[in-house]
Amino acid sequence: MRASVINRIAKISASAARRADTAWVRRLAATVPLAAVVAVVAVGAGPVKGDGTAPAAAAKPAGLPSAAIPGAGAPVAPTASPSPTAPTASAAPTTGTDANTPAAHTPTGHSKAPAVPAAAAQSTAPSATGPAAKNELSAGVPGQDAVAIRFNGLGLGPNQGLPVGAMKPTAFSVTWTNTSGHRLDAVAPVVAAQHYAHARCQGTSMAQGSLQRQDASGWTDLPLSQGLGTDYVYSGDDAAFALEPGASRTIDYRVGLGADNGPGTLLLEADAFLPVSKQSHPLLGGTTDEVTVSDDHRPTASMPTMTPHPTSVKVGGPAVEVEVSPGNFTKEQMGWLAPRLTFNDAAGELRAQDVTAEVMVNGAWKQLPVRQDCDGVSVDASSVATIPAPAGRVFNYDFRFALKASTAKGITSLTVGAGAVGDAHYAAPVTIPVAVVR
Repeated sequence: MRASVINRIAKISASAARRADTAWVRRLAATVPLAAVVAVVAVGAGPVKGDGTAPAAAAKPAGLPSAAIPGAGAPVAPTASPSPTAPTASAAPTTGTDANTPAAHTPTGHSKAPAVPAAAAQSTAPSATGPAAKNELSAGVPGQDAVAIRFNGLGLGPNQGLPVGAMKPTAFSVTWTNTSGHRLDAVAPVVAAQHYAHARCQGTSMAQGSLQRQDASGWTDLPLSQGLGTDYVYSGDDAAFALEPGASRTIDYRVGLGADNGPGTLLLEADAFLPVSKQSHPLLGGTTDEVTVSDDHRPTASMPTMTPHPTSVKVGGPAVEVEVSPGNFTKEQMGWLAPRLTFNDAAGELRAQDVTAEVMVNGAWKQLPVRQDCDGVSVDASSVATIPAPAGRVFNYDFRFALKASTAKGITSLTVGAGAVGDAHYAAPVTIPVAVVR
């Protein structure tokens, strides 16, 4: 059994950082159940890829997995000489079809009983006329390099990447090419983003935004991120198409990232699956495209050094002061810009009700709401946002905070963060350590 089976199962508990570079190799394990793999190996007439062994000659069963979309047609009984190239009904192609791609067929959805075309019954055993067709995992199932995939358009244009919070989504396309040497009756195109370390407030590091595919009926919404499960694997079933040997199909997509995604490097993954059934989606090919995520409308945040930073705060004692300075160093005016003040402790025991916070407004201290959110305990300073915030400006805010007597005894220090948010774009925060004394 391929090591990718174990890797894909481990995805559920592995961290995002450890699975970003190997995700597409694990797709086979994600989509072919262990029992199905064992069953296919047991009935295969020829060598199984990755196994290196071949069972004794055995009669092929009547119901091998279909190479067409489930529900595309009634089961086909095997004959004495099954035709390996017998066409089956396939789904309608999407827009952007290459000239050498087969003509469109009527779209076909999933059914509980997958179709079994004659092509699925062919053996991969060598014959007197030559070796078996390449890329065969088992009888009638193409291998993981049966389809070559190429991204087109990303990383080009004035932004040299993928901007966050853009008014319009970024367009690109993906091309699927049949390199198997034989007809593929159904190729399900799948595109999704791998885990993104700079996704804000996401437990599984999933980029936030939208992804759409151009179909004959218009733009179809797709899941942008892969997440922890494998539901995204089925997102291409409704757009599955047939490919003759050497033929290609190009499909248009567009993607938009939310303003709260931080800049970094995003891996977009494109795969081709054989939609046999909900329990079996063998991988036919896959690739990734490394995309630079940029944010030209991101504010800055700082704690000016001219004001001494607090070094400690006493539980039940007086408030201590800290200055937070959000800035707009972009090329455009921001509609609004607000400061952020956050608190975290190593044990995670700090509660919003343990903290009081105020900001200086027109020479007087104004109390602000304190909440628990994905950043820890944060001060809601939206009421003092600068509206608008011209480009090239820095705005200074004096805060003070205190800890109530109810603060947990196990808290011995705090990480105090100064941040900013402007037009829903978040600044990279700066932090200082503050000792908690009693």
